[in-house]
Amino acid sequence: MAGITLTTLVITYNHEKFIEEALEGVLMQQTEFECEVIVSEDCSTDNTRAIVERVAREHPERLRVMLSERNLNDNTVLRRGIEAARGRYLALLDGDDVWTDPAKLQKQVDFLESRPDCSMCFHNARVVYDDRSHESHLYLVDEPSPVLISARKPKPLSTLEDVVRAFFAPTCSTVFRTEYLRDMPAWYDGLAAGDHPLHVFCAEHGYVAYLDQVMADYRVHAGGLWTVRGRYERLEDVEAVVEVFDAINQHLDRRFDHVVDPYIERFYRARAVAFYRDRKYRSALACARGALGRRPVRRRAKRLLSLPRG
Repeated sequence: MAGITLTTLVITYNHEKFIEEALEGVLMQQTEFECEVIVSEDCSTDNTRAIVERVAREHPERLRVMLSERNLNDNTVLRRGIEAARGRYLALLDGDDVWTDPAKLQKQVDFLESRPDCSMCFHNARVVYDDRSHESHLYLVDEPSPVLISARKPKPLSTLEDVVRAFFAPTCSTVFRTEYLRDMPAWYDGLAAGDHPLHVFCAEHGYVAYLDQVMADYRVHAGGLWTVRGRYERLEDVEAVVEVFDAINQHLDRRFDHVVDPYIERFYRARAVAFYRDRKYRSALACARGALGRRPVRRRAKRLLSLPRG
């Protein structure tokens, strides 16, 4: 394999507690091909930037740093790294996660080289709670828990519809064919979540493959994305999820209305119940209205006709 085969793109913001270990996990990778590392740092308010710049000085031949002049807090931080990537393959890593298998990249590139019908691959990860509120466990499991961070283990090969239906690959596990991410649409930049659309862009060109191995730690901590958004404690967080699914469906010419609308209806309904229990009545009402708006016309008419008349 001539030239740079794989680019690792590390996205980081306020990860001073974790970023050095994350970079060590990247630099320890043992590969038969040439790799590069790009760190896209989004103007952290802690010591993250200083740590990244120091590690870059120690490994100038392998590590490039892209810095934000101000905190952007959107997908342009990821896009600029993808556009700068020189590798035929792209591996993603958040700066608070860590790769634990030194052969991870070799295994994933070997797989993709042997399967040209696959556009990306990913693997399982161990979930580690920084506050030790829970014991560590696997991210992808047969029966996901409602109280732990987990998702249902996918099929060995997932189709575009599978990927649209569910977001199941932890960021730290993914390796993409870079060519499928070169011309991402402008709407991608403003979304609250970056991973799910990337998986869709790749799935438009081939299967998404799951490798049933544990090769990374996915960290949960007070400053992480899951804590901030993943529990959907605010109405704006709920609407951000809906926006991602709607943007994906619109991108695919609304071919997946039959998948997206039922998912969003269920999601709105679940959040309406949760908000109501928390006495956040305005948010509960907004979610209930959102769920009703996603029901097919026939079902809405049937529901209205079944209401008692007074």
